[in-house]
Amino acid sequence: MATHLVESDLVVSNSFSTPEASQGTKVERFKPSRLRPAEIKEIAEQLAARLHISPKWNPFSTVKELNGRIEGRLPLENFRNPTQLSVGIEGGSFTINVVAGLKEDLERYIIAKQLGHYFLHVLYSGVPVNKRSGNLDADVEAEIFALNFLMPHENFARYASDLKEDYSSLATFYGLPEPVVYKRQGLLNSG
Repeated sequence: MATHLVESDLVVSNSFSTPEASQGTKVERFKPSRLRPAEIKEIAEQLAARLHISPKWNPFSTVKELNGRIEGRLPLENFRNPTQLSVGIEGGSFTINVVAGLKEDLERYIIAKQLGHYFLHVLYSGVPVNKRSGNLDADVEAEIFALNFLMPHENFARYASDLKEDYSSLATFYGLPEPVVYKRQGLLNSG
């Protein structure tokens, strides 16, 4: 069975060199789901609750539970941007390829973002595309998914209030980079 490799919008081009691309794998960019941010939030939070996602989440066990795997640890020279990853889809499973040498907190966030691409841009079929009204870029959609998946609205609001918006403490609590916590706070402030 042929592998289908889907990449985030951060790729250099559709023909950059990965082990999969060199084996003649079909490579393409994600297409936006056209869901509104509130719909993405709801999907991410429901999935996080069902998978019992908690602070300092272990992406490897969750991905395995979803019939996927994390592999590759591809060298940085394969990528223009170290936050670039790809999701390979083969049959009923998927593989998230990651960059070697990332800090654990950043890797955790990026894997959640790739899960966002997988759920929103590969699996999601709840609303026909012509009935969706969102107009976000696929990478922005995946980012909204990851932020809500890792830091659900109510929990984040409570912890942010308890910690008086101390972003360093929030980042430590969630096991995520501080800039990711800032982004989550921005979503909280925007509704």
